[in-house]
Amino acid sequence: MYTETSVVMHGSREQIFALGAAIEDWPLILSHYRSVVLTERTIQPDGTIHKIATMKAWRLLPLGKLPVSWKTIQESNAVNGRLHFLHIGGFTKGMDVYWLLKPEGDATRVTITHDFTLKWPLIGNFIAHRIVGPFFVDAIARRTLRCIKAIVEEKAGSLTPRPPLLSRTKGEGEQERGSIVTVGASDILYESPPLSIAIKQWRGAAGEGSNCG
Repeated sequence: MYTETSVVMHGSREQIFALGAAIEDWPLILSHYRSVVLTERTIQPDGTIHKIATMKAWRLLPLGKLPVSWKTIQESNAVNGRLHFLHIGGFTKGMDVYWLLKPEGDATRVTITHDFTLKWPLIGNFIAHRIVGPFFVDAIARRTLRCIKAIVEEKAGSLTPRPPLLSRTKGEGEQERGSIVTVGASDILYESPPLSIAIKQWRGAAGEGSNCG
């Protein structure tokens, strides 16, 4: 299964890249994301930021919604423009995801590609191409791009993604937001704050129009 989901955004490549890379903030700004929990964040010598996260989202339907979740590695490098995800857990384990940002006139075309092989005998290819790709992957990616486009174009450069508002060290209470250092899953757990708190704080900084529904 291979899909490309693309949209043109009238905003800077730097801002769009930052929003796409800041997955720990997605539940604050993307209403279809239930939670994103970081269990590892490291910085490589070349500046690449390596994250491991468990992500939970909704596949919204006309009469309801379906929960989906997966575990992913994300590697982002603002200098060379690399923004790559590799699913390492969940139904879509093994899926390769790239965000591609290219200038298009005075705007930026953002394309998300998904490459996935479902290794089930006989029916795997059919399910991947007919159900996983169009019904789940493309639908969620399309909503993600639509929301980020709304944020970028409505705020016209005033938004700056930030680290999680709260962090929690195992065995300790919640702490104030601070700089994130290189840690492992056994040391610290980064978790998005409750949506009621997060959305209130984000809207206070960015304005009420940041939620795209």
